[in-house]
Amino acid sequence: MAKRAALGRPVERSGTENTHDKEHGAVSTGAFQVWMGQWRLAKLDAPGCVFVLRYVLGAFRARKVEDAFWKTMKLFFESAGGVGLERTGGLQKDLSTTKELLARASVLAPDQAHALLDHLSQSYELTGDRLFWRTVSDAIQLYAVAPPTYW
Repeated sequence: MAKRAALGRPVERSGTENTHDKEHGAVSTGAFQVWMGQWRLAKLDAPGCVFVLRYVLGAFRARKVEDAFWKTMKLFFESAGGVGLERTGGLQKDLSTTKELLARASVLAPDQAHALLDHLSQSYELTGDRLFWRTVSDAIQLYAVAPPTYW
């Protein structure tokens, strides 16, 4: 009788197993989104890097001063030394405000924009920030259909 019951009915699962599956699925989906975002960033051409970086900067400009986004950008510029200075007159700018970070990042040359996007993507790989990866995905999709005069 126990055999028939096992064959005739679906096995009921406990609430703990369902919770585990949902959490595990979310982790897998998040990891795939990160991997796909990094792959798509790696495939971008030079103008695409500039476009995506400016899109991300525009989307994240309202983040609070203490947000990890600004800390990550500041770390990039401090560790990169003179990156971006040739486009800002060669003077070391004070990077204490978000406005200054935005100004410096928005004038980066394509190879430097790619380096900053790579730096940001490595930082967000660890946190799995869905908003960052969704914004990158949206920017790449928009770049694919935007007329060249837009960017």
